Parts: sequence; structure tokens; C-alpha cells
Amino acid sequence: MFDQSFSAKNIEVVFNTENRKGNIDYSRMPQAYIDLVADIRALRAEMADINRKKKGEREDQDKAAYELNKKLIDQLQKEKQEVLQSAFETLEQQINNHRFSFTVNVSEYGGKQYFSINTEIWAQFYAMKILQRNLVHLFNVEMVNRHSVMTNLKLLLNTQTPLYIIRTDISGFFESIPQERLLRLIDRNSLLGTKSKGMVKKVLKEYEKIKDTGRVPAGLGVPRGIAISSPLSEIYMDRLDKVIRDRREVVFYARYVDDIFIILSSLGDAQNLKDYYQGLTDLFSRYGLTLQPDGSAKCKLTYKFSKDSGGTLNEDFTYLGYHLYLEKKKNELRTTFGLSDHRKQTLKERIDHCFDHFADLVKVKPTQARHDLMDGLNIISGNIRLSKAKSGVKVGFFYNNNLLDKEDDFTEIQDYLNAKVLVIPANLLGGGTDKTKYENHLTSCLQKINFKDRWEKRKMFDIGVERLKSIERWL
Repeated sequence: MFDQSFSAKNIEVVFNTENRKGNIDYSRMPQAYIDLVADIRALRAEMADINRKKKGEREDQDKAAYELNKKLIDQLQKEKQEVLQSAFETLEQQINNHRFSFTVNVSEYGGKQYFSINTEIWAQFYAMKILQRNLVHLFNVEMVNRHSVMTNLKLLLNTQTPLYIIRTDISGFFESIPQERLLRLIDRNSLLGTKSKGMVKKVLKEYEKIKDTGRVPAGLGVPRGIAISSPLSEIYMDRLDKVIRDRREVVFYARYVDDIFIILSSLGDAQNLKDYYQGLTDLFSRYGLTLQPDGSAKCKLTYKFSKDSGGTLNEDFTYLGYHLYLEKKKNELRTTFGLSDHRKQTLKERIDHCFDHFADLVKVKPTQARHDLMDGLNIISGNIRLSKAKSGVKVGFFYNNNLLDKEDDFTEIQDYLNAKVLVIPANLLGGGTDKTKYENHLTSCLQKINFKDRWEKRKMFDIGVERLKSIERWL
């Protein structure tokens, strides 16, 4: 049976999961824990020094020290676990106290309010993680996989089969969800515990206190940015998604948060595609949600390939980070996947950040500046393996854009990088020969970066978690 309690045991499960992801700030751990970790690392460093010696060079005292360190580490590991257990039990008491509540903070970005809990308070951090876990498990929430959606679209949009396409968006998705109807769904779940239900209500109550009711009326919305908001929105949308998927004419339906893509084999009882879309709009309205109007930037109905479309078709639109270029010749539809304008702009901005960071740092730390520039550009143009992820997850230029097949996009990003100018002080390294060598070496390294080649070869770079975090601060 699924354990949904806010217990020391489940807090430990969250700790281990977040620790593997590199999300635990050790500076905020109990001092006894920090000291024990330092002692263990020191002992392991001594053992590593001994291992570096050839077997014939190891003296008896080396062997004795190695065995002693192994025993000491085992003992310190037990002490570390005891310290952790004590900390987890303290957190359990804090979370299960009847006065426990979440501190919800608000910030503004891009004309929208974003919310967060105070993760500096660890009781709130662990309570939120366990609550999120409970909701996902007990409501069987399955978050949509972007790669899976786009892979299926690539197959379906290269076809001779007649079809209609709708690409649209839910306006103000998180801010539109009716809380009363959502809470009824939460309360009806007999498996979800009273504690979890109460915590959901507390989060929404705090959200109501601080949100701008001039933009989001009372009783509407879930707090955009808080960990449980995505599961809550999926719980609310589950029934509506099933209603649409079960329609006979629906070949494909995907909703990635608020972005919707539908492929139809026919229009059902509707006279035309616009009438069909109006029916969808009315359906979403009954759930308190508003689809983007026909003709708006995020609603595309004109992109169809049907028996009555006739002639040639050259259309394009964006979805989930890709720019899709549709071309119809005679009775065949072919779709090319490029990078969305937003994604290309993001890549260019990250390249800018690399060169800006270099220009600031090279004045005082030229060697570090060179390393930072190359590591930053390697992250942008290559791929890395998340070393602490249990499954060895790979991310980067290829793995984030592996369906890309528009050659011009490689060229555009490459040309942007090639046009960047290194800003190097005239008196660097005393000027003269040393400066010239430094500049020539760095220029040579930059010339070896090729976005298309690295994408095709799935070029991997070994960059540690801490190093990656350090670079991401300025990247």
C-alpha cells in the first residue's frame, strides 16, 4: 500500500531523490552532518593517495592505514545516518504539528504573477515534495512527455492520409481553474489522506491572500510556479482530455500544460473547421476555460490537409519549441522540423552571455575566463550526462532538439557564433607574445565548435554537477 504519510521515512525518500539530482544545499545541513561529511572525504582522499602508489611501493603502514580508514568510514557513515535520522524526525514533528502552514511568496515576471514557497524552511520544502508525490501517485497523474508528443507528430504530419489540424492554447490556464470544482475532485478521492487534502486547501488559501484579484478573481486559479500546481491542473483537466480523445474523429490529441494540438480525420457534425473549433471553445467554456480565438497568434486552424483543400500548401507554425513547416504537393503532406524563433533567440542570448562573461573575467583571471567561455559554449552546442541522475539522463543541443531537420537553422546559429568578437585587453599578460599566443589558442578552440557536426555526432562533454551549477549562474 502506498505510504502517503509525512513521516521521517518519506522525508528520507525525498532527501535521497533530491540528493541524486544535486538539489540539496549541504551548507544548510546540520553542522554535525557537515563535519562528518568532511571527515569522510578526508579519509577517502588518504585512501586515494595510497591507491595511487604502485603495489610494490606500498609499505605495511600504508596497508594498515587503508584498512583503518575503511573501518573509520563505516563508523562515520553510521553516525551520519543517525544525524540524518534525527533531523528527519524533527522535520516530521514540525510538518505534522497542527499549526504547520506554507509561506507563499509572489513575484512578477512577464506581466504574470509567479508564486513560490519558502524553501529555506526545510519543513515546507519536504512537505511540498511529499504532497506533490502523493497527488501524482494517488490520482495517477502522467505528465506529458514533450519528446513523445513531437515524435508522434513527425510521423503523423508526413502522410498521404487526409487530415485537419488544430493548434491552439488555453488563455491564462493556471489562473482560470475554478478552485471549488478542483477541490471537489480532490475531496472525492477516497485514497488521498486528510492531511494531504488539508495541505492543498492551505496552499490555495495562502494563494488567495496574496494574489492580485484585479487580474485573477477570487476563487479562481492555482498558484503558477508552486510544485503542486501542475499536478492539480492535470487532475482538473483529466476528464476534459478524455472527452476529446474519445471522439471518433480525433486521430491525435496532445495537451502540454496549456498548448494543444489536435489532428482530425473528419469534422464530425460540423460544417467546416471553424465551426468545429467553436464547438471545442464551447466545451472548454463549460469547464471555466477559454481557448484562444480563431485568428490569434496562438490559434491556427488554417493548417489543414484534406480532400477539399486542393492545390499546394505551404504553412508553418510553432509547437513545443519546434517550428513546423508544412508543405503539400498533390496528395502528399511533408513536414520539416526547425527551431522555434524563441529557441533560436535563447541560444543566441546564451552565446552572448558566454562572451560577456569572458569580457568581464579576462581582465583579472584570463585562464579561468578561457575555461568558462569554452565550457559554456560546449554546454550550448553539445550534450552532457546528468551524472547524479539515476538513469543517466542526457541533455543538450541534440537531446533537446533531436527531431531537427531544417539545415538553415544550424547555419543561422553557427553564423551567429562565428560573428562574435573576443574582447581582450591590449595589456593582457603583459601584451606582446604571451597575449598573442593566448588569443590565437582561444580563437583556434572557437573555430572547432560546429553546431551541426556536434548535433549529428551527439557530442558529449563531461561537466560535473557543481561546475554546471556554477556556469548556469551566468549562462
